[in-house]
Amino acid sequence: MIRPIRRMFQSRFRGFRIIDLSAFGCLAVLVLSVYAFKANQGGENARIEDVEDQIAGEQRQIRVLDAELAHLEEPARLERLSIQYLGLSPTNGKHETSIDALIDISRQAEAAKPIARQTLPPQPAAAPAQTKSHPQLATPSGRDL
Repeated sequence: MIRPIRRMFQSRFRGFRIIDLSAFGCLAVLVLSVYAFKANQGGENARIEDVEDQIAGEQRQIRVLDAELAHLEEPARLERLSIQYLGLSPTNGKHETSIDALIDISRQAEAAKPIARQTLPPQPAAAPAQTKSHPQLATPSGRDL
């Protein structure tokens, strides 16, 4: 059992022990794989930095939009625009009421409505429909649509 192991460590190829050549080959593969992984990682880092820059730009844009929204939602501005363009104004204090008084207000409004009879306006006599022949609406057989 020891003899094959001893022979593996002592056998030579062109003056170099085979175990030394195997170790050198493994070392070369290890160095090249580390180099390849590092090179790939450099590209990944560049992509990560690009994404982080995009995120920072989007966050700046969000802050700008939040500031614009705060400006657009200012109550004084909305009140001024509603008066200017819609003719609306703040409600008077006499239009405010409590929840309990709503029922009384609705009863008063119903009592104040006059009951009107519905009358329909007279219907005019229907005139006969006139159809004109249009060449654009004619079918290939010559009949109108």
